[in-house]
Amino acid sequence: MQIDIMYAIIVVAIIVLLIHAHVSSEYYYNNVLKNAFEKLKYGKEIRTLNPEMNWNIINMNIDGYINNKKIIFNQPNHSPKSSYTEFTNKNALAAFMNNVLVIDIDSNEPLVLDDKPIAQYLPKTTVTAKTPHGYHYYFYNDTNDKIPCYVGLKINNKRYPVDLLTGTNQLIFLPPTRIESECYRWINSPFTHHIEPISKHMHLLDLFAHTKEFSIPSELANACVSHSIPNLLCIVWDFQIIYQLKYKCTASPFEQLHSNQHELMYRSNTTYYLFLKHNPMKNYTAHDFVQHVADLMEKHNINGGIVHLGCGHSHKLNSNDDNIAQFNSCRVHDYNRHGLTSAVVSAEQTLVQTSVFTHRPIHIISKDIMHETNLRNQHEDDTRDDDRINSNHNHVVNEDMFLIFMLSNQTHIPCACLVHIMSSGETKDDAKCIKLVQYYIRNVLNATHHTSNPSKMLTFFGEVPFQ
Repeated sequence: MQIDIMYAIIVVAIIVLLIHAHVSSEYYYNNVLKNAFEKLKYGKEIRTLNPEMNWNIINMNIDGYINNKKIIFNQPNHSPKSSYTEFTNKNALAAFMNNVLVIDIDSNEPLVLDDKPIAQYLPKTTVTAKTPHGYHYYFYNDTNDKIPCYVGLKINNKRYPVDLLTGTNQLIFLPPTRIESECYRWINSPFTHHIEPISKHMHLLDLFAHTKEFSIPSELANACVSHSIPNLLCIVWDFQIIYQLKYKCTASPFEQLHSNQHELMYRSNTTYYLFLKHNPMKNYTAHDFVQHVADLMEKHNINGGIVHLGCGHSHKLNSNDDNIAQFNSCRVHDYNRHGLTSAVVSAEQTLVQTSVFTHRPIHIISKDIMHETNLRNQHEDDTRDDDRINSNHNHVVNEDMFLIFMLSNQTHIPCACLVHIMSSGETKDDAKCIKLVQYYIRNVLNATHHTSNPSKMLTFFGEVPFQ
């Protein structure tokens, strides 16, 4: 009886929490956010106190954070006739800046520039906001000159998380925007403080004298959809690749199908994307993750194929080459921990084979044995166990990729695991990931056949063959 009472109390508590979350969310959207939108866009106070703020207030959606970076698909355009100029119950307020510029400090910890606290460079009286990961200091451009945008302040060859955001198409998020419980709030509100002219603070612009101007390279937008393989799922948990896909897919609108604290799922025409905020094993066991994604695939009738994009580090003795390779098998270190019966996990069906397809298994090595000595010892054990592995210490780290093979085998849907392999000690950068993204778009999504015949391969980046 006592157990039944306890269960009843727990159920009631859960229901109360859900009702409270719904009511508080509705109140936030329909009162707090809407009132702030109307005051920022139409309020007399801000127009009287800050007539110089020629920004365009909009109401839009932020999908969430990945690696503390905002993820936003379907960015609004600058047109005054855009639907974003009316309050539509989204989760964020933003402004196209126009003549406003912002010093964006992306750090909650005090920064020191050239032995001087950054607070000594910044005025305490201008419009200022606290962001989830730092601060915004607002100014207006009264110089009659175009001021460039800079991302990543560089002083004496050292980079600081400080940006100078400018430009007609530049978006800035405003309080009381709230994303995943992270809040923006005013320190000096534009309703109570005057925005200061940048001409009074030219020393701030001088700080960026040795910082390269920021611009997104102009290139044709790619439509990340498969016309020949409909209902294809792309799974990514590497932030750099997610970030590149976000910009490469601007030609196609994204429809958000599913989101929680661990992941975001979208559809672009008939191509589906599952973006994970962390490696799967951080929040799931192997079998739980496979079943979770299999359920999503069944719910949305995803049966065309599974593509995984990832990054790994190759430990080679005498080579600094960068490669992009496709794998259909792997060896899993400590496989018993993941509930596997064998160290070797192979895909039973391959979606498409590329010119960099390799039959050699990739090594899935846990992060606790990443140092070189253990890698070599592990390699010696693997060589004795499996003569398919060569003898030149060719280890690749991508800890959770075996989950894709398991998912493919369980759902009987063919997969293609594409891994951007970097030399040991190198760090990821966007330029390298672009190659992988382009490969995915131009070859895998536009593949015209499923094949298990190694002689039928798509050509790609002949200058980076995988040896």
